Amino acid sequence: MNLEKVSYLITAIEAGSFSLAAEKLGMTQSGLNRQITSLEDELKTTLLLRGRRGVVPAKGAEPVIARLRELLLAEKRVHEEIAAVKGLVMGELTIGSYFSISTTWLPPLLKHFSDAYPAITLSTVEGTDQELVTRLKDGTLDCAFLSQHSYDGDFFPLMETEFVAWLPPGHPLANRDTVTAEDITKEPFIYPRVHHNTDIDDFFTRHRTAPKTHLITNDPYSAYAMVNAGLGVSVNNRLQSINLKGNVVLKPFSPQERVTLGIALPSLSTASPALMRLVAMARSMAKDFSTGPFAEALPSA
Repeated sequence: MNLEKVSYLITAIEAGSFSLAAEKLGMTQSGLNRQITSLEDELKTTLLLRGRRGVVPAKGAEPVIARLRELLLAEKRVHEEIAAVKGLVMGELTIGSYFSISTTWLPPLLKHFSDAYPAITLSTVEGTDQELVTRLKDGTLDCAFLSQHSYDGDFFPLMETEFVAWLPPGHPLANRDTVTAEDITKEPFIYPRVHHNTDIDDFFTRHRTAPKTHLITNDPYSAYAMVNAGLGVSVNNRLQSINLKGNVVLKPFSPQERVTLGIALPSLSTASPALMRLVAMARSMAKDFSTGPFAEALPSA
């Protein structure tokens, strides 16, 4: 089997259209279609459904496509292992991260990693925990930085951050030293990415309560701005708040709420040398974050 044709197929699926995939690959759409059709003829099965709105996996083809992804991954691992034997560290890593991590300590980590291993190509994807876990399972991410509650696979804890309430300036609760989950449920609530298995969903599930949702946003940045404008209250981890600008008041909960952040892998047993070096550096740098510029976002003992 020609694995180059398999890579064309996977690129088309991830792009969602022949036009975008062909542009990425530097091919014509007709040439790309011919290559994938040739692969389908070789396997004697239809893998893609073509339509005006793009391409999607054919019904029942998902298990076959998953195996083809595994073949591509195995080939990539072989080349990386050969390079490692020669003392070289090379490869490609696609790294997922949810928002609070991608805007705070992930950038310096990737800067140090790129400086140390310039032959490793990095790409990043942002999303909610649910979206990242889905991509870990379907093989489109090599790892993901997220919270521990959402993942039941191989996970390396890196740090804890405090969960806090976001309050508008001048809000009555802003005069309190701490707030409770019950306090928050009495207020109009700004909900980022509701029902995406986020830390916020987990917070309300654990407290067996639900907020009075006033507005739903697509990301925590919008939620923060809406809280700042006085439209309601919200909750998030303190790390998320570091780079956000405004007069939002952050209040800890009583009892204290903590969120464990770390790096999740699809499988430790199949992790590439490049990925294991990223894990090692992340674990090492996490210790520095506890005393460095992000220390204020971490809970006290």
